[in-house]
Amino acid sequence: MRKATAGVGEGASDKVIPLTTSQLCGALPEGLDSTIWKEGSVDTSTAKATDTGSRFGTATGTYINLTKVAKIGETKTASVPVYNYVTTNGDDWDTYTLITTAEEFVAIGQDTANCNENYVLKNNIDVSRVELRSIGDPGTPYIGKFSGDGHTISHVDMTKENDVYSSGLFAQIGDQPSKKSGKVMLLAANGDIVSSYCETGGICGNLSAGEIYGCSFTGTVKGSMVGGISGVGGQYTMISQCFFEGDVQGKDSAAGICGMGGTIDHCISIGNVKGNGELAGISNSGDPNPEKCYFNKDICNVKDDCDLGHSTLQLTSSSFFKELKDNGFDPAIWTKKANDKENGIAYYPSLGENNAVGVKYTTGLQFERADDVTPTYGQDITFNAKALVNFVTDEQPISAEDTEGSFEIRIGDTPVVSAADFKNGIATYKAQTVGETIFTLVYTGTNSSFFPEQTTKDLTVNINPALLTVEGKGIAGGTYGNKLRELKVTRLTAKLGTEPIDGTWQIQSDDDKVPYVGDSETYTATFIPTEHPEYYQTLTAQVKLEISKAIAPKIQDLDLKYSWAAKGEKAVQIPGLPEDLGETTMEVIMLDNSMNVLAADPDIKYSEGKLLFTLGENTMDDIGEHAIVSVQLRSKNYNDIVFGITITRTAKADREDTPDPDAFDMTFTVSGNDLAAQITTDRTDVEFSFDGTDWGQTKSTGVGHNEKVIAQIRYAETDDYNASPAVSKTWNSGHGPLNRHDRVEPTCQAEGSIEYWTCDVCGLYFASADGSKSITATEIVLPKTDHSWAEGYLSDMTGHWHKCGVCGITSNTEKHASGGAATTERAEICTICGYEIAPKKPAASNDDDDDDDDDSSQASNTDQKATGAATPPAATATPATPGVVKPSVIPVPPTTPAADENSKEDAAKPSGEAQDTQESSGEAPQEERIDSMTAQTSDSQESGTEQITETSGKGTNAGRVAAAAAAGAVVVGGGGAAVYVTMIKGKFKFK
Repeated sequence: MRKATAGVGEGASDKVIPLTTSQLCGALPEGLDSTIWKEGSVDTSTAKATDTGSRFGTATGTYINLTKVAKIGETKTASVPVYNYVTTNGDDWDTYTLITTAEEFVAIGQDTANCNENYVLKNNIDVSRVELRSIGDPGTPYIGKFSGDGHTISHVDMTKENDVYSSGLFAQIGDQPSKKSGKVMLLAANGDIVSSYCETGGICGNLSAGEIYGCSFTGTVKGSMVGGISGVGGQYTMISQCFFEGDVQGKDSAAGICGMGGTIDHCISIGNVKGNGELAGISNSGDPNPEKCYFNKDICNVKDDCDLGHSTLQLTSSSFFKELKDNGFDPAIWTKKANDKENGIAYYPSLGENNAVGVKYTTGLQFERADDVTPTYGQDITFNAKALVNFVTDEQPISAEDTEGSFEIRIGDTPVVSAADFKNGIATYKAQTVGETIFTLVYTGTNSSFFPEQTTKDLTVNINPALLTVEGKGIAGGTYGNKLRELKVTRLTAKLGTEPIDGTWQIQSDDDKVPYVGDSETYTATFIPTEHPEYYQTLTAQVKLEISKAIAPKIQDLDLKYSWAAKGEKAVQIPGLPEDLGETTMEVIMLDNSMNVLAADPDIKYSEGKLLFTLGENTMDDIGEHAIVSVQLRSKNYNDIVFGITITRTAKADREDTPDPDAFDMTFTVSGNDLAAQITTDRTDVEFSFDGTDWGQTKSTGVGHNEKVIAQIRYAETDDYNASPAVSKTWNSGHGPLNRHDRVEPTCQAEGSIEYWTCDVCGLYFASADGSKSITATEIVLPKTDHSWAEGYLSDMTGHWHKCGVCGITSNTEKHASGGAATTERAEICTICGYEIAPKKPAASNDDDDDDDDDSSQASNTDQKATGAATPPAATATPATPGVVKPSVIPVPPTTPAADENSKEDAAKPSGEAQDTQESSGEAPQEERIDSMTAQTSDSQESGTEQITETSGKGTNAGRVAAAAAAGAVVVGGGGAAVYVTMIKGKFKFK
């Protein structure tokens, strides 16, 4: 928007100010001398619309001219854009300035000179990024014309304008005292307008003079005098064809359209109106009966003297919008967006579909019977049906009934009640089925504004079979104490038509009610047919009761004792007396009060299970005196009860009451291995005991683990009363903190154990930390596992054995199993472990015996093969020649990988451990084995031998072997090791 702001000749000589045709055909710009210039004009009578039905048009305008030119009629004309601001009938063409941006709209309110101008909004604008200020004020009201032309100003935020008299998009329109009016029309806006103390409206704060037409506002409006469209309306103002939706809050007055005053015509408010002053759905004061105006009474809870309130369902229905158009709502500006049945959104009438306001809703059918009496075949069943629309609002859900569709009832696919049979949602069906029947309600929503094409709901009705009749007057009899259903019903006959039906009668009762004697109520008995009860509808009849009295329990005589000082009325519970006596009276049969233990008028009576009487005033001299009373109780439900009472005066009175068991408790504390029980109570008039014998103020005692602890409490003895009877409680002491033992996995050498806990005091074992499950010592043990024997054998000349791969222990040695005696072709071999028991036999030769022996020994030792023995086998003695001492030949197996491995294992162990391992495996140490062999040899020699004292495992080579042989030694063994054996001074020498 541009305006001329400088005159000709001002500033630089080349300065040119562009003006629109409308401005050139209007008032003189600043700087033009009115004595020589004549202002332009627009002849609106020549206006023509640009298009049919359009408010935009053109009119003939006369340019600004020099006065002399104007006088001679040489003025120039032009086609000037005009706009038709008419709101009712005829035309109201006028020039205008086009508003296209938020900044241009804001500029109107920034210059009071603009308050006389006309404007048209070309398009929707968003004002969220500009700071708005109301257009016009009481000093300079807006007296121009403003048309939104159906467009929207969105995101209005005028929540900070608290320092002005009026607040709204327009603060004040028109001035009533000067009869200058303004007009705002066809404008939609949304947002928030808040003013703390002034007149506030969505469109205008104060409509002093003029008109607001075809405008809508959606949002929140707050202030002093507040309306959804205008805060205040003057006497000669008009607000028509307007719409508001949102919240209105006013301190002094508030209304959906105009807070106070004004003439209101054909307006709709969907506003939630609140405030401290006057409240109205449309307007306060002013127009006492707004014409054809409506507000949503579901949302706006105000007084409605003019009956303008309509429901949400009415306002959003298609039929209502048709009614609006028939009653003066301008169809050129009003529209009704079709309800979205698929997504459940209903729309109110609106000024343009883009400004439509919707409300979410759900639909459902209500289908029920008019009563809950079970129908019988052939009887009429009355149904109530409703099509319900449930609107979802911020305040509360709104439920309404839709009547635009039509109902039908079907059984399966067969219609049984037509739409014509329904009257105000009620229809009747004559039952033609028996048993559980599913009725389907069908609501056809073709003509409904809310429901889809078809909606259904099922209702299951149980229709009873044939109806029985009853004859007679029933009596249910029995003795008191029997429950209702246990009473025997007589004098009733069930009939099907005229035929009696066999069966029994019983009073059905869900509870355990026991009727009393003289019960005059009437009860319902149900007939139970002997055969095929499903054939008949339940038959009931009213019965009276005949209940006889029950035999009363025997009541023991009472022996009552009171201290000589006790006096006044006493009440004693009669033990053993039934609680269900019913109405009871008492008669004193005999009274012996010769010693005046009772008062002169003892007033002996009965009340609610207690015997009441009055003691006299006695002295210590009356201790031991007594009174005797015999009474008879006559009750409703039991036979008469007779018992006696003896009342004796004692030195002290006995307490009749005991402490409340809930008044004390017990806790347990742990100190080391010791447990202590502690009684806790707030009472100070009691004493305590743990054994029932020793009473006092000691509240704690030591207790054992997991034992039952009984604590007793009673009222302590006083000067006037003996101690009361005691009450007791029992607790279990449990255990103190338990010790946890981790799980130990078993091996082939030792047993293991599960995870467990123990009590150091009692020594018990437990499977859980809380001590809830005790176990025995044997239950914690996990047995040893089996040895993991190696597959291969270890062996020597004594036999063969297995070794455990886990602990290293060996199995028992088994004897070799010979595969046959040695021959010259083969050695004697163990068939199990492969050990060479004896070498091949030597071939025959001419050498002497000694040579044969040596050769045989050498051959035997040379041919012998090791089998992985851990130790050398036992020595074999060679027979001795008399007079000649020959060295014994000890075969030594050659080194094998298994033997080397055993040697490595022993070498890696400490000397003691290696010795232990050798011993545990059943093998003798090498020296011990040689001693044994020596002993065996000495048995075959004449002169015996001494123990071998030296052993050697040195390696062999050709030179050492030759040297040893030359020295007369015998070389035994082969492969990588050999033993040199010589006899020196009667002893074997090994190298």
